[in-house]
Amino acid sequence: MLLVNNLLLAHGRRPYSGNRQIRVALGDMRAHGAL
Repeated sequence: MLLVNNLLLAHGRRPYSGNRQIRVALGDMRAHGAL
């Protein structure tokens, strides 16, 4: 996990140049015996 300071990095002088990838994983809590 990467945490960044929005004021320092998002408002920098040079824009980000490169491929951006956003990956999210969502799931429900399951009991071990339910598998």
